[in-house]
Amino acid sequence: MKNILRGVFFGVLVMIFSGCFLVEEEPDRPETKELTYTVPSGYNLYLVVHNLTTSSRNWVVYGENFTSVGTLKSIVGDGIGGEKFSSSSSYPVYGLPMQYYQNLPPANWRKTGTKTFGNILFTYGDTNSALDYGRNPSNWVIGTTELSFKVVNIEANTYTNITAKLWAIGTNMTTGASPINVLGGVAYIFVDVNATVSPDKITNFAVNFNGTNGIYAKLTNILGGYEDGGGPHGDGGVDTNKNIYILFTDIKDGYSGSGGFVAGYYDPGNDFPKSLNPNSSEKQMFVIDTDPTLNLHVSLALSTLIHEAQHMINWGQKYFVGGVEEETWLNEACSMAAEDVLDEFVPDEAYRVYANGSRMSYFLSQPERGLFYWGDYDVLYDYGKSYAYLAFLMRQTSPLILKEIVSEVGRDKVGKAAVEAALSKLNAGKTFDETVRLWQKSLIYNERNLSSLWKGYKTNAILSGYELKALDLSSYGNNKSTTGPVFYYFRSSRTVFTWKPYATYIFKGRPASGNEVKITITDDPNMTYEVIITNI
Repeated sequence: MKNILRGVFFGVLVMIFSGCFLVEEEPDRPETKELTYTVPSGYNLYLVVHNLTTSSRNWVVYGENFTSVGTLKSIVGDGIGGEKFSSSSSYPVYGLPMQYYQNLPPANWRKTGTKTFGNILFTYGDTNSALDYGRNPSNWVIGTTELSFKVVNIEANTYTNITAKLWAIGTNMTTGASPINVLGGVAYIFVDVNATVSPDKITNFAVNFNGTNGIYAKLTNILGGYEDGGGPHGDGGVDTNKNIYILFTDIKDGYSGSGGFVAGYYDPGNDFPKSLNPNSSEKQMFVIDTDPTLNLHVSLALSTLIHEAQHMINWGQKYFVGGVEEETWLNEACSMAAEDVLDEFVPDEAYRVYANGSRMSYFLSQPERGLFYWGDYDVLYDYGKSYAYLAFLMRQTSPLILKEIVSEVGRDKVGKAAVEAALSKLNAGKTFDETVRLWQKSLIYNERNLSSLWKGYKTNAILSGYELKALDLSSYGNNKSTTGPVFYYFRSSRTVFTWKPYATYIFKGRPASGNEVKITITDDPNMTYEVIITNI
């Protein structure tokens, strides 16, 4: 028997499909509007309100005759400063505070003319000596050579000097070996002389990062290369050395056994000479934390390695070639998307980017945070939100969207413009704004069938050799100690909500008695809303 909706719709068009009822937004709304709906027994009503502008907007939303269903929250900011999701007593964050990215030299500091690159097939043979990858001092010896590095002391908000020893060149960790007889370049691995690490874990890194099937080869294939820096197809960057440096040290971040810690970082200041940036180490490099990151679990350190390597490649592509600096939310999203695509290098699934208790759990706890927002507090929720958006796009289009954003049509663009260009190049048939609306509504549908379009985190293997895992949102823990996304319930009294730019709030409820409910909203021509009545 067909379900029939009856009620007062004030000229609203009702579309019925697959057991769900979507009430489309009205073209003209009065300053204040009351919306009345009839909700069949056992069905829920979702009010989905989008602010797809670059300014914060205030809206009043409340309802009559609603009762709560499932796990909901009542007020703006519920979960901020009060209930917080945390999967353990210690949790990693990535990267440096933004002040370390400010006031850097111009992108063209070492350019003598226009630099162009053709289409490069990024396949790497592990048959050349390290000398073939760039300038290797012939007197360097594994296990003996020591260099000084400038590293960030985040706790003291300053730079300090450390001394680190050469542990590996490429996949070779043979003590006493020098570059002239070392095969498989790409990365030098240096370890802080004051750090305590397991040689087996460093070997794991050397093997996983280098070689034809290593992290660097696959990551550059996915992202489009690192031609304005290190790597076999690079120009050597600031030190004219095509090898990349991986530095292991205990990052000074205030960690004392519990709470947050910085798992690793890429500092673009190292890509400039000391004459322009006195705190530069003058190397293409990134830093991986030893305590607790490496000591906690090698899988966590490997996921950090992928994350920071994307930042390094992104900077080379966008800043030095494209002449732009990527917005934080999208840069971080690309790093976590890279972790997603290269999950094969993270053997312990508990440390994969999509693991329960990680990024998706934070996002589902506060899905209303503005997409472009990157906060000074509770930043783990912003990591979650940024990852969730790009993970959705990859599963609905292709992992190739990463390459388009970083090194192809999006190379000279940032943020929304970069994603918009990538969507167009991949013939996605959707604008950026449309994908944001669909992404948020997918929290309601949670469909993972291959034939289901834009309604969930389905698997996707469009890019040969890489298969993205389907994600079941209902299985993720949240900050309410339940599972699945946390929406808002309809308050019965006037409540003002503030939408950040590109934020979506979803309200959920069903009739407390009878079948009729009423929603009161205020008018803003820049805001859009949809009502979905469904048995989901």
